Amino acid sequence: DGMPHGTNVGKPTERLAIEREALGRKMKVIEETAEECDAELSTFIFKYTTQGISYEHLNMCDGLFVSRQTFQRKVSRFYDLLADRIGC
Repeated sequence: DGMPHGTNVGKPTERLAIEREALGRKMKVIEETAEECDAELSTFIFKYTTQGISYEHLNMCDGLFVSRQTFQRKVSRFYDLLADRIGC
């Protein structure tokens, strides 16, 4: 037919909406798992594990109030809980 054909045919807006919904569900699981792990530290655990914010920054700038060792134990427990939730 002489017309150019794209390699990514379909409905890009629909595909993007589906991808965003899936990402939203994943983030909700992470938030809920952090809350289950430790309600008081859930915000810190979420930032540390999803945004890569260091313990030092969380401690000095965001008001993290536990020792590094305690925080690392909580983060480790968070990963264990998350693995259980997603079936790893």
